[in-house]
Amino acid sequence: MALIVLLAFFMQPKGVVGERRVSKLLESLGEEAMIFNDLYIPKKDGEMTQVDHVLLSAYGLFVIETKNYKGWIFGGETQRNWTQTIYKKRSRFYNPVMQNNTHLIALQHYINMDVPVHSIIVFSDAATFKFKEPFQTAHVIQTKHLKRTIEQYKTQEISAEQLIRISKLLNALIPKTKQQKNEIKKQ
Repeated sequence: MALIVLLAFFMQPKGVVGERRVSKLLESLGEEAMIFNDLYIPKKDGEMTQVDHVLLSAYGLFVIETKNYKGWIFGGETQRNWTQTIYKKRSRFYNPVMQNNTHLIALQHYINMDVPVHSIIVFSDAATFKFKEPFQTAHVIQTKHLKRTIEQYKTQEISAEQLIRISKLLNALIPKTKQQKNEIKKQ
């Protein structure tokens, strides 16, 4: 039985493993932080966008995109594609800052409230950043810096009433059944 559980763990996509790791870290922030994982948020055009994690607290809404990548990571805030290099193998992937910006826009439109929204891109601790310039619109960090990045926000920006309203709106996005989740994914 233990072997089956172990095999099931290693057969998971690497993204799922990274998302679980980030989710556990977010849970350690305490009861004041409300965590919503794997949300599908409607966009203005009627399509949906999948968000790995949304953390709701009095200090803002944190939209977190998880990239469980290792190796050297090259890219810039406005470059359409970034590059992951492991030894001599290079792989291109869509700029996660731009990806998360789509999530932020959809979330702001969906909740329809003027509250601060913070973009965080979390890479595995095995990633080495090779960025030439600092980022202006997002935090691009390793997992080990996630808690500290969130805890740097210390000014209460969202009222208790807004927290309740936003929480209800986000809870409405959580699929209640596996069938519901599959239908949303198809859209």
